[in-house]
Amino acid sequence: MDSLLRTLSARFSRWPEVIPLKDIKAETVAFEFYANWIARFGVPERLTSDQDRQFESRLFREFSRLLGVKVVHITPYHSQANGSVERLHRQLKSAIRAHATERWTVVLPSILLGIRASVKEPLNCSVAEMVYGTPITLPAEFFSVNKTLSTNDFLASLQQRMSSLRPIPMSQHCRRKVFVHKELNNCSHVFLRQDRLTKSLVPPYSGPHLVVSRTSKHFTIQVGSRQQTVSIDRPKSAFQLAEIQPFRVSFSI
Repeated sequence: MDSLLRTLSARFSRWPEVIPLKDIKAETVAFEFYANWIARFGVPERLTSDQDRQFESRLFREFSRLLGVKVVHITPYHSQANGSVERLHRQLKSAIRAHATERWTVVLPSILLGIRASVKEPLNCSVAEMVYGTPITLPAEFFSVNKTLSTNDFLASLQQRMSSLRPIPMSQHCRRKVFVHKELNNCSHVFLRQDRLTKSLVPPYSGPHLVVSRTSKHFTIQVGSRQQTVSIDRPKSAFQLAEIQPFRVSFSI
């Protein structure tokens, strides 16, 4: 039985796709992405992903280049940058637990049907309406509309409605400002907080690391032999001995 899932979500419509995988090799991920998304919806302009090895592999980079897809990686341990996918993960976990079965791949299509048919508050409609222009019929649904449109009338109405749609900004569920030490604005080196699970005696920060560049949201630092971009809430300033100004203490007895 498959025990791995690859989740995809369209930023405009929030349409979800969940693909069971037998492994997470780069060639498997690339094929399933092509077969389950591109073959259905066409080539996306941009793909936002985490920094898993299969997305940074040479095969996937060439695959994306040939298709004309711009791959954007979020910073490590900063899932807020891909919030729609994280919310989809929470929905999936809750729904799978509610079915109380180990054969979750069997109930997965019904779970996705419910997610696609449910109304999203920011959109004020379902994701199925965003894609198809009309709600999808659910099993055992007994309400029917007597009036039916011809194919040409429906197509014209759908094209008119879709052309009037405008992207709705992603909802910001957390607007709290992250506390940032003022020394981060001009320090030359930083310590990097390790957010992965570690043993109890492992230091919580690595470094110091050289600061290559910085913005209001991200730092690019030198980690070993490569450069890494991280969110601003993970580093803290590192003071070198040369930066500490000597001072003299005077006292009287």
